[in-house]
Amino acid sequence: MTGKVFPDSANIYEDEAKVLFDYYRRAAEKIISEEDAVQDQINYMQQSLNQNAQKAAEAEKKMQTMLIAAIVSVAVGVVLLLVAPVLIVVGLGAGGYFFYARTQAQKEQAAAQQGVQECNNRIAALVAQKNNIRRDYRVKKIGVAYVPVAERVPTGDKSMVVDYTGTQPETNFSLTVLNQPGELREAIGGLAESMDQMPLVESNDEAERIDTSDYSTSMQDVTLHDYMGSMDRQVRNVGYLIDDNREVSVSLPVVMPDSDRDRFLDEYSTDTPGNLPVVPVFDSEPVRRRTEDFSRLGELSRQAAADGSGNVDFFAQVMQELAQSVDMLSRSKTESVSKLVTYASQTFAGVLKASYDQYSPTLEADEIERIRTATFDYSDEVDDYQPFTLRESSRVRYDLVSDVWVADNGSRTRMPFGMHQVDAEVLMPVIENLMQENAAERRGIYNEIQDQKTDYLNQWHRDTDDFFGRNRTEANELMQKMNETYAQYSESYTNYQQQAATLRTMKTSGKLEDSEVAEADNQDEIIAGFQVQANQCRSKQEEFTEFMDRIREDIDESAKRFSHVEYYEASLRDSQARDVARASADVQSLDPRRRDLVAVSPYLAHNGEVPPTPHVSDQLDEDFTLNLTEIANSEVSALTDEPGGAAGEVAGNE
Repeated sequence: MTGKVFPDSANIYEDEAKVLFDYYRRAAEKIISEEDAVQDQINYMQQSLNQNAQKAAEAEKKMQTMLIAAIVSVAVGVVLLLVAPVLIVVGLGAGGYFFYARTQAQKEQAAAQQGVQECNNRIAALVAQKNNIRRDYRVKKIGVAYVPVAERVPTGDKSMVVDYTGTQPETNFSLTVLNQPGELREAIGGLAESMDQMPLVESNDEAERIDTSDYSTSMQDVTLHDYMGSMDRQVRNVGYLIDDNREVSVSLPVVMPDSDRDRFLDEYSTDTPGNLPVVPVFDSEPVRRRTEDFSRLGELSRQAAADGSGNVDFFAQVMQELAQSVDMLSRSKTESVSKLVTYASQTFAGVLKASYDQYSPTLEADEIERIRTATFDYSDEVDDYQPFTLRESSRVRYDLVSDVWVADNGSRTRMPFGMHQVDAEVLMPVIENLMQENAAERRGIYNEIQDQKTDYLNQWHRDTDDFFGRNRTEANELMQKMNETYAQYSESYTNYQQQAATLRTMKTSGKLEDSEVAEADNQDEIIAGFQVQANQCRSKQEEFTEFMDRIREDIDESAKRFSHVEYYEASLRDSQARDVARASADVQSLDPRRRDLVAVSPYLAHNGEVPPTPHVSDQLDEDFTLNLTEIANSEVSALTDEPGGAAGEVAGNE
């Protein structure tokens, strides 16, 4: 490989031939162009010579003509002197004019002859110039010299190209050297032993609290027990030893593979100049010194890899094992805490349900549905209200093994209907006895309340009906006036059109008989206009009617709520049972946090006081969902695939 200069040549020899051919071609083109330029000037001067020669001949002919004319004029003047002496002046004047014209012709002839002489001199000079044009072009010596523009530097089992011309950007190569590689190996060994001996239950002799306020304002700190605290300290120690390093770096103007510069060097350059001269145009000494530094950097990396302190595979394995151990430990702790919380919640739920009599919702479905739909309205239920009661045969008992509630008939359920024992056995009988003592007085109070509300409602309905009636009457009158106004407008507009048509006819014909107003039958137009207006009025009327109906519905709903007279005996006795029944039927509307309480009790899920949602930062959610094993594998793959050899390795220096 010899390299080349021109894109369409195969080697340097074709380049030399092309240079010779181009040299002689340009020399021939130069000779021809100079000869053509001089010849053009000669041709131009030849044309000027011919023009001047023609002018001299014409001046000679004019001189002879003027001479003859002057002689003839003088002779005529002499003859006229004999005939009429007065006419001699005319003859002498004509002769003088011809002599003057002959003098001017002589001057023109002299100028033309001078021009001829100058053209001849110029032509002679141009001919001499043409003869003196250089035509003896020849090449005495041609050679090839190479200019160093780049150098190939070995790196490991590969190589890279470093530029000398200063046109390539700098690429930085760095090597991290550990200051305490021995301590790091011991720390990693201790960490590996700790990961191999994970206890089922942690001791609590050296617990420490970790600040977590950056993650959550609800939980300011977390306790790490002996094992987790030891793991945390060892990981932090390993991180400290890895961070305790120094960086050695060198930058080189590397020609990137498959770049335009790299393709140019592959096609046009050579690394075997042979015995041909090499001209150092570019200062390569600074780049060579940095290349030597890079070689020493690679040697340091190979030495570190040889003694194991800088083995990238070792650190990659540590990263993967540590990530797997932390992931496994985190999942185990999370699952353990979740199971512990779930077990504690189930235990607490059992404690809460211990004070309730539990009944089968299947066996008492009709009774539960009756109390769920109860309204406790005095006017409807005072005479035929039946207290809410559940049969003793419908009671269920908890099966600790299967975690279900079992009825006497063998049916099972996970969501029994609970009645509080205190409420059912103490409060309900007391309320019932109290109500029986003053039933007559309460009946009178109920009736008085109902009569007052009925009177208020009747007055309310009368006022609203009167209001709606007046509004509808006024609306109908308004629409009637709109129709009448539109009819008057249509009639007036028709008359106007008829009169305007009559005026146009009179102006056109100028006859008095055309002044009669012509009747126009536009009944169809009037009907169509009324139809459009009627549709608009009907649309507005429907909108108004719908609006009034919505108001009426709101008023009726408010009146219905106002007319309700609470039946307090039933409400005091069975309101909690009704709320429990309704809560059981409305589980799907709960928010996610309350829905978790359904397993304890739907009533508790609906009515319990839930603490505020813990404030957790987005960073906690992001960190909690990190897959360290996947991240470690990704980093190891990137490290393995990274070009540059020593650029990503770690060296030890004891």
